[in-house]
Amino acid sequence: MFMHPLRLVPLALTLALIAFPAPARAQTSYPMLSRIEPTAVQRGQSIVIAIAGSGTGGAGGDFSNARELLCEGPGLKGEILAIEKPEPAAASGSGASKKGRRRANANVKARLTVAPDAPLGPREVRVATSQGASSVGLIVVVNDPVVPEADDKANDVPEQAQALTLPAVAAGSIGKPEDVDWYSFRAEAGQTVTFSVWANRLENKIHDLQMHFDPILQLHDAQGRELAADDNLDFADPRLTYRFPEAGTY
Repeated sequence: MFMHPLRLVPLALTLALIAFPAPARAQTSYPMLSRIEPTAVQRGQSIVIAIAGSGTGGAGGDFSNARELLCEGPGLKGEILAIEKPEPAAASGSGASKKGRRRANANVKARLTVAPDAPLGPREVRVATSQGASSVGLIVVVNDPVVPEADDKANDVPEQAQALTLPAVAAGSIGKPEDVDWYSFRAEAGQTVTFSVWANRLENKIHDLQMHFDPILQLHDAQGRELAADDNLDFADPRLTYRFPEAGTY
């Protein structure tokens, strides 16, 4: 992905928290993956990831019998740890048809282990079940430490920006439409930093989406003045490079 040797900061990577799959046709029985969290893992590390999705009624379409995490190689190994069955959703309206109704799947907890020499960039993962392999999700192998978003609501305002130490990869969450997440970091005078967001490009492989990421990246100084911004440099994802004239918190 972006994981060339540049120093990268905010990486909004949670897959489809605002993009749930549309109701699938009744004959579709394999589970449809809609979210992996966190969506970045550092080389040489082992992390626990949460996988969620949805399916339709009938004999299949959920993760309740997940048995294996399939990972695109080389250098990745997956292991199913637990399956958590959510409460069934109540029907909306007495006359609601069950046919084709979207329902929640069991959520899967899995361990993902990445070799120290694993190639950098996005990798496909699927959950194998007795109904077959799920639709595709993406995990990103990175070189720098991954910092999960600590609280998706707390950092909605600049006064509560989550602190990062560069270099870092921020694995963020989109908790609501038009979500704004603030991060702060220290830069030295003359330091050049490249910021790259991977969101739309990762979401692109998720099955049957209704809504799509359209992220915007903005850089501010400690006084709140906007110094730089980008929207669509990498397809629908932003990327910008900035040389800091003064040391300080940004």
